[in-house]
Amino acid sequence: MARANGNAPTASAATITLTAKATGATPIDLGRKGASLGDEFLEHGTLTDAAGHSAGSFQLVAQLVSGKTRHGSEQTTMTLHLASGTLQVAGGHGLTEGYVIPVIGGTSGYAGARGTLTVAAGQHESERLTILLQD
Repeated sequence: MARANGNAPTASAATITLTAKATGATPIDLGRKGASLGDEFLEHGTLTDAAGHSAGSFQLVAQLVSGKTRHGSEQTTMTLHLASGTLQVAGGHGLTEGYVIPVIGGTSGYAGARGTLTVAAGQHESERLTILLQD
């Protein structure tokens, strides 16, 4: 896989694999106390590559749009800040251990990016991110 500055994958890579580790989070409880429609969750953190090197940072906003925390769905938007630019992802998904949402664009080396982001549980309260970019 090609790399920019020796750390983060470049936009020419078809697949980017990262680990996301939250460094801060804020729940916003709207409406009824406890989990209810419209509640939001804000999170930010660090990204590392497969070798454990710093690859950037992320920001995430999720909103509960149906059901409850165990059997609901949410709308998520995420920005991944990488050495070659940013990637934007957004979409709805069920509240499960893993999910897939679309890559909807980016900046700099990722301008016009399209593809998918797969999120899976990682180790030590992290998440594995697999970004598959279309040619």
